[in-house]
Amino acid sequence: MFKKPSGRLTDMQIQHCLIFTKLCLAFVSIALNNAAMADGPMFKAGAAMSNITPSIASNQTAGSSRRQATHVHDELHLPV
Repeated sequence: MFKKPSGRLTDMQIQHCLIFTKLCLAFVSIALNNAAMADGPMFKAGAAMSNITPSIASNQTAGSSRRQATHVHDELHLPV
């Protein structure tokens, strides 16, 4: 007569499930890769520095008795 199913998967059924799962993961990864390489908006980041050292000529104030600068030892930089 007919056997009742025991509720357990056979080795062949497990292999089929694994193959199906691998195929699904492959298609999803291909779709995500194509979406990432699309010509849509892309986030870009960068860094820059700006030299904010005043010129030596601007250091001369009228009527000042302070010593005047003759050279710049270290330039002042500001992250932008």
